[in-house]
Amino acid sequence: MEQEPLPSLKAKVSTHKNYFDALPKIYAFYTSEDGKRQHWGDDWKLSWQNAGWNPIVLSLQDSKAKNSIKLLSALLEPLKLGAWENFRFYRWAAMAHEAPPLGGWMSEIDVFPLHITPEDGTTLPNKGTLTLHNGIEASLVSGAKSEWYRMLGYMTKVLKERTMENLSYDFVWETILREHPREVHDNRDVSMGYFSYDSNTLDCLKYSSNIKAVHFWASNSNKALLGGRVEKEIREEIRNKFGKELSLRLRHTGNTRIFQEEEARLYRETKYSDADKVDVFIDGTSVGTLHDVLVGMHGPEIATQFMDSVLRKCRV
Repeated sequence: MEQEPLPSLKAKVSTHKNYFDALPKIYAFYTSEDGKRQHWGDDWKLSWQNAGWNPIVLSLQDSKAKNSIKLLSALLEPLKLGAWENFRFYRWAAMAHEAPPLGGWMSEIDVFPLHITPEDGTTLPNKGTLTLHNGIEASLVSGAKSEWYRMLGYMTKVLKERTMENLSYDFVWETILREHPREVHDNRDVSMGYFSYDSNTLDCLKYSSNIKAVHFWASNSNKALLGGRVEKEIREEIRNKFGKELSLRLRHTGNTRIFQEEEARLYRETKYSDADKVDVFIDGTSVGTLHDVLVGMHGPEIATQFMDSVLRKCRV
């Protein structure tokens, strides 16, 4: 009997694409000016795919929101806030134009899903009212398409009306929340990464069933140092990558060696836990500050290891 021909690669790709098209979408926005985070894209996408979502990384260059971004740029450039601060505004314009007709979700590229479900993507929280899932930081946001446009309008209005030198993204959001308190929900269901005081334990209360996602924000990376977790996970990541042990040393920029207390095995000195002031040496070679390691380079791998630990040890 004649065998049926095998499906073509094109057919397989088409089926795969159709599968993801049917899943709820979540968007992250990348700018080439934030080069330290360029390593996160693949891990971010894989983590959300495994959670049953269709993750989409967009750049502002190919966004449909070019006219809105030009308007924002004209308002922001005279303020000289810097590229990253401007990008925090631009992503709202991009999302307003890119969001599906029924609305959608926006995530920072270093936010990994925990207990969020695909159903959250199809039935938006708070009936589609714009929802900040961890305050004005807005690392995870959901809302109907009209909500994204409305907030973009509020942002533009604040920028037009206020031109003081100390204006910032956070100030704009504080103004919006003060003037429109009933129009934005704040669910506070995103937790920060690395909450723990020991590399072998986890504060599982920080990752309970109501926590939708985990944000590995650089300014909180001191918690990766306390308890030695960052050392442990960098060592594991190096071992997996190179197949052997390499020496790892942490040193304060004041040339003070950083080490754990002999008995407690904890880094208790707060002054040593500033990620921008801790230099990391692998096999005697500097690879940057702890901030550099956790935001770029080894950051996605360490975050993935941490999420695996949470899922194993913090059973709901």
